[in-house]
Amino acid sequence: MTANQAKIKLPAHLQDMTANQAKIKLPAHLQDMTANQAKIKLPAHLQDMTANQAKIKLLIHLQDMTANQAKIKLPAHLQDMTGNQAKIKRPVLVQDMTGNQAKIKLPAHLQNMTANKHQMKLKVHLQDTVPNKINHLSSKNNFKQWPT
Repeated sequence: MTANQAKIKLPAHLQDMTANQAKIKLPAHLQDMTANQAKIKLPAHLQDMTANQAKIKLLIHLQDMTANQAKIKLPAHLQDMTGNQAKIKRPVLVQDMTGNQAKIKLPAHLQNMTANKHQMKLKVHLQDTVPNKINHLSSKNNFKQWPT
């Protein structure tokens, strides 16, 4: 739908364009589902478009973990799907994950250990953090917060 059809006020030159045509960026949602299917509230003229149709850019997520493994609560029909299958970005708990599982770089001797095993206190989740921007985590004696 155009903004006029959806009764949404946009800048005049966009008023009769669809989101595709106007290249509007929206919050991330399920890549191959419409907002209605994913139970996400979007501007009306995008509500029945997929992210691909609306040219929405999604953020990095854990590719090969199910929501259950990452301790993420999702709508029930997605709960056992991997990130690849559901094409979603959500906060990811890292406290019981190894560095490899969380896709973060830890000091080499910690890379395959969970934070709990090493008694390291990690921030509870990675919220919109690009893993390769995280260089390392300090040891338990020199703990520092995650980069913001």
